[in-house]
Amino acid sequence: MKATFQDFLAENPSCSGLTNNKDAQEVFDILSTDENIIKMLELSDQGQPALAACVEGLEKWHDAKSENEFSFKAKEGNANFNKKAVGRMVKTILAPFGYEVSSRKAISQKYCGGYFSSASCYKKTAPAKLMVKKVITPVEQ
Repeated sequence: MKATFQDFLAENPSCSGLTNNKDAQEVFDILSTDENIIKMLELSDQGQPALAACVEGLEKWHDAKSENEFSFKAKEGNANFNKKAVGRMVKTILAPFGYEVSSRKAISQKYCGGYFSSASCYKKTAPAKLMVKKVITPVEQ
């Protein structure tokens, strides 16, 4: 089973203040879509920061909200903590696939990172509980 927001909170006691934060939950949900997980794993296999795969969409979500309880803007208090929490979310999400943090790198500007300038890179080094299975199937008409 994929990681949940509750798994993230359990693995990261320092983030317990986010327990009832609906925006943090929404960020976790965005990060943990199948599409974003697959993209993060693919970038990880290329030696790139996993977060780069979905940083543009995450930042668009952030900027579209008029009020945000989970802001990435430096002038809004908890931005550094919130950005670190996003990194911890990614770590929790990728762990069931056997991926662990291997290094940290700058996020290339081609991924449009405005709030996030660097993120963790991951390698498959642990036993996996989940895997991505790509299949070719006929198109239904």
